[in-house]
Amino acid sequence: MTDPYELRQAVCDTITKRFPDLLTVTPYAGEINDTVLQTLSFNSPACFVSLSGMTLDNSEDQEACLADMLLTAYVVTVPQETLKTPSALDITSRLISFLQYNQYNLNNTGYPVTIKSEQLTNTSTSDIWAIEWSQKIKWDRSKWDDVPEFLPDTIFASYHPYGEVDGTEHEVFPND
Repeated sequence: MTDPYELRQAVCDTITKRFPDLLTVTPYAGEINDTVLQTLSFNSPACFVSLSGMTLDNSEDQEACLADMLLTAYVVTVPQETLKTPSALDITSRLISFLQYNQYNLNNTGYPVTIKSEQLTNTSTSDIWAIEWSQKIKWDRSKWDDVPEFLPDTIFASYHPYGEVDGTEHEVFPND
């Protein structure tokens, strides 16, 4: 079954294979804007794929749950006089068509829905478009089996922060 990080990486891998004119395709945590671009090292044109949010459906299924993933692909171009590169609008329109019926060769992944795009900035230094879509995945609950339960089995209590003065550390009270 798919988890959110596998989905984001599969999106990046598929875009890399399908769009060779994108020189940088990478997972990214957060939003992209002109200020952030100044701190990043990348080759233009670029695509940064971000997990923007998720909604879990806690259904009756004990083995898996449905998760509605919100993803954003930021298409970035930086004007370069010496190179002829496609525009951010051209890449965005081709990417939207590509995303429409794609499951990225992942099991338990639905088709993208509610795909929308928006131009975030168009300045002399960069052109940034955001493509946002949601996609359902079936998330395996067994990936969380090694996470301890929220409440411990034993509760320790003490009046002294470092244990009792007589050498005993804490009293033990069973968790009912």
